[in-house]
Amino acid sequence: MPALLVCVTGEVVFENEKGIKENLLPGDYVHIEPMIQHSVKGIEDSQLLLIK
Repeated sequence: MPALLVCVTGEVVFENEKGIKENLLPGDYVHIEPMIQHSVKGIEDSQLLLIK
């Protein structure tokens, strides 16, 4: 199922197996495709919202 990852506070780096790498700051978001491996690395303390 697709999802939406929203950065509420802090800073994180989102990466997926397709080579997409994005820094997320407050207010930024990224679409997470179904069946694609991904990771999220916290650069600083952060709060994220995952919407499915």
